[in-house]
Amino acid sequence: NAFNLPPSGSTAPAMSAASAELYGEVLDFLATLCGRANYDVALPVAQRLPTHNNQFFNLHAILGHVREYADHAASGSLGHLPEDEAKVQDALMLPVLKLISAIFGTRLRLERNTPVALVTAATQYAADVRQWLFSYVRASSPHGHWGLLKAACLGGLSRMAAAGQTAQDSLRNIMQAMPLLAQEAFSPGLPDQGALMVELLAASCTFAMLTPVADRYAVDHQPLTTFVVEVVLNKVLAGPPSQFPSKARYWRLAVLALRWIRLMLLGPLPPAGSHAVNAALLRPYASSNTVETVVQHAASGAVLYTFRCLLTVDSPIFPRIMQLTTLQGGTTDVLSIVEEAQPYKQQVVAV
Repeated sequence: NAFNLPPSGSTAPAMSAASAELYGEVLDFLATLCGRANYDVALPVAQRLPTHNNQFFNLHAILGHVREYADHAASGSLGHLPEDEAKVQDALMLPVLKLISAIFGTRLRLERNTPVALVTAATQYAADVRQWLFSYVRASSPHGHWGLLKAACLGGLSRMAAAGQTAQDSLRNIMQAMPLLAQEAFSPGLPDQGALMVELLAASCTFAMLTPVADRYAVDHQPLTTFVVEVVLNKVLAGPPSQFPSKARYWRLAVLALRWIRLMLLGPLPPAGSHAVNAALLRPYASSNTVETVVQHAASGAVLYTFRCLLTVDSPIFPRIMQLTTLQGGTTDVLSIVEEAQPYKQQVVAV
């Protein structure tokens, strides 16, 4: 049993640490193929997994272990495991989550000749997989090292994103989990600095853009907006790019932070004194059943907070945003360096 979670009454031995590491490397390789390789390579691999005879590579068996592990994470029972054993399991779950993200993401289903078995599995498990991934996102790590796991979960949720009500519900779930996510994302000593912050903002921006404008601002965005302003802009991006494993990650985080600020600036402002003016201002933002909710969040929520942060005298946020927008004053020099140009160009286009 690779996940050290044998079924009730089973005597199956747990996989050794060395075997688990090798198994994880194989799964990570499969995830890379499904997520990044050409369709000619990725589709046959993804098509084989739902019907594979070996349970260690059978998609349905893997999903069964993910479901069981998610139930343990939600109930807190993983905290009873020794820390070394828990680390082995978490290290194994990371490539598993990457593989699931690659298979259930929209990329493989863009091809006209997507295998029927893959489409069937994606349709059958999509809602359950979202629920399991959010179970990890909302759970507290028993040993304090779930940053990369949660980053993989958020990345998977972003790749599985669907428009409409599903996107709005996903955005609301992230806002509800923000107290814990904010603490884990800005935690010193993370093995991969900034990974969780990047995936958190990327998923949130994706869900917000996939939610119709008439419903987008019916969600309270204050928790994430506060995190973006006070932590990402005011602390993390105030430091040099060298604090991250690569400069590309620093600028990707900057792109996502500016994108979220822009989304908030496009939201509804508090109502004015005229009923006719209010009706005209709120019409693009609210459907008939969400007007009161939008007004409530506009009056006390993220949109007004963002404007205050930008327009308040001596606010550090406006100069920080201008500094990032102008690439810290080195636009010409930076873009002339070929090996470093791509992340900066991405930022210029996105802003």
